[in-house]
Amino acid sequence: MQPNKEVQFMLDLSKAYLFQMPLNKIESNEVNWTKLLKVQTLHSLNPLISLYSIQNTGELPKYLHDRLNTFLVNQATMNLILMKEWEILKKEFQKENIPIAAFKGIMLTESLFPDNIRASGDLDLFVSKNQLVSALMILTDLGYSSISHFSKEEIQIDKFQAISESKFIKEVTLIKNNIQIDLHWDFNYPVLPNQLPNDLLFNPEYSEEERLLFTILNHHGGKELWLRMKSLVDFSVLIMKKGSLINWEKNLAKMADFKLLLHFKTGIYLINKYLKTPIPEELKGHTLKELKTEEQIINYWNLGENWDMPLTRLRYERLFINSQDKKFSLTQYFLNYYHAFSAPNPLEPKRIYSLPENYTFLNFLGKIISYIFHRIRS
Repeated sequence: MQPNKEVQFMLDLSKAYLFQMPLNKIESNEVNWTKLLKVQTLHSLNPLISLYSIQNTGELPKYLHDRLNTFLVNQATMNLILMKEWEILKKEFQKENIPIAAFKGIMLTESLFPDNIRASGDLDLFVSKNQLVSALMILTDLGYSSISHFSKEEIQIDKFQAISESKFIKEVTLIKNNIQIDLHWDFNYPVLPNQLPNDLLFNPEYSEEERLLFTILNHHGGKELWLRMKSLVDFSVLIMKKGSLINWEKNLAKMADFKLLLHFKTGIYLINKYLKTPIPEELKGHTLKELKTEEQIINYWNLGENWDMPLTRLRYERLFINSQDKKFSLTQYFLNYYHAFSAPNPLEPKRIYSLPENYTFLNFLGKIISYIFHRIRS
C-alpha cells in the first residue's frame, strides 16, 4: 500500500519544512484540498498547509485559502496566549513551592519549534501525584473550572482527593475563558504496557533531550502509534536538532525497560523512509529492515480518521496489538481494560450501585446497567 495523494503531499510538505526547501516546489496537482483539510483533525499539519497556501496564492479555492489564512492568524494568537499563561502559572506554582512542568505540546514548542509552526490548542502540564490536590486548588483559585471527561460537568472541590487516589484517572481538564489546561500526573495509561518513571520531568538525572525523547515515544509511539503526521515531524525535528546530544546506548536499554523499544524502532523506520530524516550513526545497527505494521499504518494515514469511532477503533486496536514488544501479554491487556472499565470512578455519572474495587465483576455489571439506565433516561 502507498500513501494517497493527500498523505504524499503532507509528507512532501513536512520534508520541505525539515530541510528548509521552498514550499512552492511541491507537487500538488492531484490533491483534493477539501479532503486534505478534513483529515487535519487527525494529522494536525494546518500551519504548514497554511504557509503553503500563502506561498501559492491561486492554487487553492479562495474559500479554502481564506480559511487557512484565518487559521494561521488564530493559531499565532493562541500560541501567544498559551505561552503568556504558562509564564503566569510557573510563577504562581513557584510561590507555593510546587514543581510543575510543561508537557507534550508546549514542551515540544518551547524546545523544538521556536518558529511556532506546531499546531496547539491547549496547555499540557504535569505535576507529581502527591501535589495534585494542591495543584488543582491553585488552578481553581486562578479561575479555572475542572471538567470531567466522562460527564462533561464541572468537578466539585470535594472530589479532588478521590481523583488523586484513583488508579485509573491520569489527567483532568481545566478551562478558563478560551484557555484549556490538561493537567497530568501519571505517564502510564491504565491499559497500556508502557512504564515511564513519573519523575521523568523533575529528576535531574534525565537531560532535556531524554525528557523530550521519552515524552515523544510514550505519547506519539506508545499511545498514538505514529498515526499522525504531526508526530512524525516532532520526532524528526528531535532527531535532527538533538540527536547528537543523546547517549543512544544508554537510552536504548531504558527504552527496553520502559517497553518502548519497538515504538522507537518503528518511529525511526518511518521518519527515515518517508521523511528522509538522517539517522545517527550509533543507531545504524538498531533499525528495522522491514516493518510488519507498515501497511496498517499507511492505511490509517490515508483514512485520516481518529480512533474514537467504533470501526476506526477496531483498526487501532489491531494495530496496537501488532505494535508491542515480544513480552506483551494480550490476556493482560484485556484484563487491564476490564479492571479499568469496572473500577469505581469519581468522575463518571453516578452508578446504580458501586462496590469496593475488588468486586470487579459486580462493578462491571453495575457500570453496564447504569449506562443503559442513563441512556434510557436521556
